[in-house]
Order: sequence, then C-alpha cells, then structure tokens
Amino acid sequence: MSQAEHVRIPSAALVLVSDGRRARFLRNQGTAAQPELVLESALDSENPPTRDQGTDQPGRTHAPDGQSRSALEQTDWHQQAEERFAAQVAKLLYHMEHARKFDELVMVAPPKMLGDLRARLHPEVAQCVVAEVAKDLTCHALPEISRLLS
Repeated sequence: MSQAEHVRIPSAALVLVSDGRRARFLRNQGTAAQPELVLESALDSENPPTRDQGTDQPGRTHAPDGQSRSALEQTDWHQQAEERFAAQVAKLLYHMEHARKFDELVMVAPPKMLGDLRARLHPEVAQCVVAEVAKDLTCHALPEISRLLS
C-alpha cells in the first residue's frame, strides 16, 4: 500500500472521503498534529458498470447519401452516474456550509472525482477547502485514513 499525502487537518475540520459511489463525512475531533477522524454521516449511490446499465450494442447512424453508416459512441452510464453523484455531494456540502456545519474542509478523492467535485463546488464552499488529497481512501477504516493522512 502506498502512502497518501501528509496533510494538516485542522481540529474540527470536516473531511470528505469520496469516490464515484460513496462519500463519508468525517470530523477531526483530535488536533492537527494528532487527528482523530470520526464518522458523522455517509452517502452511497448505486452505480453498476456501464455494461450492466446500457444496451448491448451502440446505435448506428446513416449519412444523407444513404450509403454511409457509422456506429455511435456508446454512452458511458457509469461515468454519468459518477458525475451526478459529485453534483449531489457538492450540493450537500453547500447545505452543510450554510448550516455552519464546517468552516474548514479537507477533500480526499481519486483525481477524476476530485476534479468533478471541484468543478461543482459553490464558491462559498470552495473558500473553505484547506487541503485536497488525490487518493481513493474510501475502502480504508477510519484509523487507517487518519494514519495515511497524518
């Protein structure tokens, strides 16, 4: 297992650990030097692979001359679901920030999800982001996440 980036997690900061299907909202109840992450809430999304969501073959299109045919690119349903999930997480973070649930936010997600989240964050939430870690830590236990980040 590779080491994640070491990041300073302020006391009482909200830590989002997410991928395209799961999001865990953690709170640092320890200090920046000795973080103690505690689960506050979780959000899950059902997102099977594209092969289980779409049709067997992509559609075909005909050119106006009636002779040419070409295949249409298959829709990536899995990727679309991940993007919708990122929008859902960003909206939830916006509501949490407005309810004064956090002043500082640390986001931990794979690079693609991190980019999707960043693009969808409301400016008020984006101002609260104090650190980003481009790693998938959703399958790790809380003590392991604390250890990998500190």
